[in-house]
Amino acid sequence: LACAAHGARAAGDVPRWSNARLRALADSTYDDGFKARGPDAVIDSFLEAHSWEEPPSKASFGADAASDALAAEIAARQLSWCLERDELYRGSRTRDVVAGAMPRVLRALDYPSEAVRASGAMSARALSTRATGFDWRADRWGAVLLDACRSALIGATPEVWPHALDVACALTGVVAKDAGIEEYRKTFARAIDCARLRGTETAYAAPLLASFPDLIRDAKACVAVHLDRLLPLLCAYMQSHRDDVAVGAASLVALVVENAWPRARAHCESMWPHVKRAYAEADGRSAASCDKLRAELERVVELVQLAAGGEFTRVWKSDEDVPAHA
Repeated sequence: LACAAHGARAAGDVPRWSNARLRALADSTYDDGFKARGPDAVIDSFLEAHSWEEPPSKASFGADAASDALAAEIAARQLSWCLERDELYRGSRTRDVVAGAMPRVLRALDYPSEAVRASGAMSARALSTRATGFDWRADRWGAVLLDACRSALIGATPEVWPHALDVACALTGVVAKDAGIEEYRKTFARAIDCARLRGTETAYAAPLLASFPDLIRDAKACVAVHLDRLLPLLCAYMQSHRDDVAVGAASLVALVVENAWPRARAHCESMWPHVKRAYAEADGRSAASCDKLRAELERVVELVQLAAGGEFTRVWKSDEDVPAHA
């Protein structure tokens, strides 16, 4: 627990109650005392640490509020640090690790403190990405974690959003195998609604562009019913000042059109001004980004042309305000 409280979750990371010296000592102590002894020793230590002080079920008030809040933050960080250890998932006891961690992850995701929720989201992401051999449909743990992460998207801070969104997108396809395509609707609706409230903020746009491609590939035609809200959001992202966001948005639009082919005709007229503007304004980006963005936009236009046919031809041929190079 001392190693987990002071250790680094990423390069250069130092807990606010610690310092660089203690962080280095914690990392070396873990490497020498636990990691070197093999996965079983790490798992045993993790399971024995179940007696650590968990975040209280409700926020505290009064004289003990500050100390209770700090204790909850430390406990949540300890959990997320532990679940980032690859050694926990190398043995045959992954189920034990997940069973021990799940109640604490769920409590952290629902805690009033932003710092605790952020650590809870990181813990959920670590579990969903590292416990690759675990059947998330067993005992409906996947459905429970998916529901918790979807709830965490409401009002999520930039520290919570990418982790909770990644888990929600990753688990939706798994849970949908039993629960049906309604799970796709729930995830798309919640993520799109929350993202639209944030406009084009890159802290929310970039994670969505990273997590949505796999979700859309899994959902396939299920994405079609969300085009009225999803396409305007992605078209706005194409105007982002961040080159990677603009390119990623154009690439995702192409993927959406591929998976919602019959509905492209209904949206080609509203999409054209955004595509035209992004293509024309690509001059203001770096040479590499300009070429990459324009290549993605040309692919989008080709796909929409194939899907919408004469309707899209009518739209762009009737537009007299198109820059010559576009």
